Amino acid sequence: MSESTNPGKKSALIIGFSVTEDKKGYIKHLTELANKKPEPFDIEIRAMGGETMRLVPFIFDQIVTKKYDYIAFEIATSRRFFDDPERYMKLLSEIAYKCRQVGSTPAFINLYRDDVDYVTDKMTVVIADFCRQYGYPLLNMVENFLDLKHSEDLWLYVRDGVHLTDMGSQLVAGKVVDFLYDCLNKDMSWDRPTFVSAPALVPGTPPKTFSRGDITLPILEVRENETIKLVLPEPGYVMGLLFMIHPLGGEFLLEADTRKRPLRCFGYDRNAYYSRFSSLMFEPFFANELTVTSLPGRPNIKLSKGDPNEEPRVNSIAGIFTNWRLTRIFT
Repeated sequence: MSESTNPGKKSALIIGFSVTEDKKGYIKHLTELANKKPEPFDIEIRAMGGETMRLVPFIFDQIVTKKYDYIAFEIATSRRFFDDPERYMKLLSEIAYKCRQVGSTPAFINLYRDDVDYVTDKMTVVIADFCRQYGYPLLNMVENFLDLKHSEDLWLYVRDGVHLTDMGSQLVAGKVVDFLYDCLNKDMSWDRPTFVSAPALVPGTPPKTFSRGDITLPILEVRENETIKLVLPEPGYVMGLLFMIHPLGGEFLLEADTRKRPLRCFGYDRNAYYSRFSSLMFEPFFANELTVTSLPGRPNIKLSKGDPNEEPRVNSIAGIFTNWRLTRIFT
């Protein structure tokens, strides 16, 4: 994998199909527009008309021969070939993985195809969900063209249901260059692993702490049959908890405004004869707020040593593991 021919200049590669392959289409304007930006950047094109996004992971290594800052995929104008959103999601994950392997950030460009029913279309929905979930930038121009269709002006921009007229090419080229310029010149990082202290999310919580080794952390106590709401400082992906396992711990439920089912958690195990921190990691889910409910009764778990404490349960939550992602969706 070679470096960019101009190391001091940022670069983007667009991978697409027939709309991006069309030499008389939007791609003919890209270089000129990119060079007019305050910080000019390079744009290269790799396109194969008549194919679908299933091809991309297999030929990626053949068409990506040097490092780019961003690789944008114009793949939503291809034929539909799955009816299962999970298969689209898996394919997008493979594409993103390929990009990260070569040190590039993936981005996606959704253009218009007139024979697609966007009310029921799964491909564009999955691409948008994928970008939102993982923080990848998306330029979604479908709504722009649907507006043109409703105003009966679509024919001025699209000549055969998918390929672009001169007006359409200028419109798309301007949007694409602005989109890529924004990607290249703004903070588009998506990984911000963050520990959020649980007591800090409940104003007026009496200050209590727990120490283990050299680490002392505030804890939020949730007593038996009590439910406490935790409002996140900003919506984000919740991916784990730090809590205590101790003699008075018990079972508690973690619920979110975006989940149908609660997560069952245990602050008690066979070694709960002493107190310690414990972490639980799970599949990330997006949430605005959480609730923690302590269930009554000691879990039916036999201690490895000592006698169990039969007093009412108190679960102690130290904090939440989040991974806030900066997601930019352009229209």
